[in-house]
Amino acid sequence: MEDYKELKLQASKYKISIKEFLVVRHPYAFEANGKIIAKYGGISDIISGVTQGKVKLGYGYPIEYWDSSKNRLSSEAWADFGSIGFMNDQEVIGMLNDIFPRFTQDAYKILKGLNT
Repeated sequence: MEDYKELKLQASKYKISIKEFLVVRHPYAFEANGKIIAKYGGISDIISGVTQGKVKLGYGYPIEYWDSSKNRLSSEAWADFGSIGFMNDQEVIGMLNDIFPRFTQDAYKILKGLNT
């Protein structure tokens, strides 16, 4: 959530929405119609989760999905993190690190701890 708060703050500095901010910051990740490109769908899911379905980038779940379980966001974030890692696309990983630096750093620490 700290990463989301920072994202929201950055967008508000320019007086634009989170979606507009992401399109400006990561234009390569969006189609001309503003929908995020499929390979970035995991990032879209995480954005959907931290905003409880309010920010729609083209992939994600409705508000009711996020409300259906208190662990839904963490479960989905881990699933998307794993999927992005498995895909191993450096552009997608770079965007994830840029938007969610604390989450990715903490996730890598946890994974490293599992390997010891």
